[in-house]
Amino acid sequence: TNNVFINIYPMIIGKFNEATQVGYYTRALSFRSLPTIMIARMYGQVTYVVLAEVKDDKKRFLEIYSKLMKVLMFLSCFILFSFAACARPLILFLIGEKWESSIEMFQWIAIGGVFVIIQSYLSNVLNVYGKSAWQLKALIYSRFLNLIIIIITAPMGIMPIIYGQVIAEILNVIILQWFCAPLL
Repeated sequence: TNNVFINIYPMIIGKFNEATQVGYYTRALSFRSLPTIMIARMYGQVTYVVLAEVKDDKKRFLEIYSKLMKVLMFLSCFILFSFAACARPLILFLIGEKWESSIEMFQWIAIGGVFVIIQSYLSNVLNVYGKSAWQLKALIYSRFLNLIIIIITAPMGIMPIIYGQVIAEILNVIILQWFCAPLL
């Protein structure tokens, strides 16, 4: 279902904008995907093992959780904000001037990527405690809010859709954090 939901954005953008906008958006999203997926997977594998070992010691779990969150925030913000700051030369050098219109999109999508990585970490916390039902509820709430944001922003143009997507990623973190709170 996650892939279906991710594909809603290009479909909505295509419905309300020119086809070239879909291409720019898709390219910007693909630039963000590589570092986001790499960080989330790598960090997720390591943190799952570490958190699983201490899940029965609430104080130690919270200590390690907090340290890991700080490292994750630093790492993801540094990498993705660096990508956003270097977007113009990066995109122009790697794929050329015809993709210049995707630069601002990429910058905002990269910022949203920080929150995607945090979502992955928070989902990991729920997995450590075997709370897949909570994770499903969080996903349902998130998708519902995301859908509302898409419906509101779609007629406004491509950039409002992307701003809405970043807001949705922030709300997804808040929802997941709310579900994780009883475990921390």
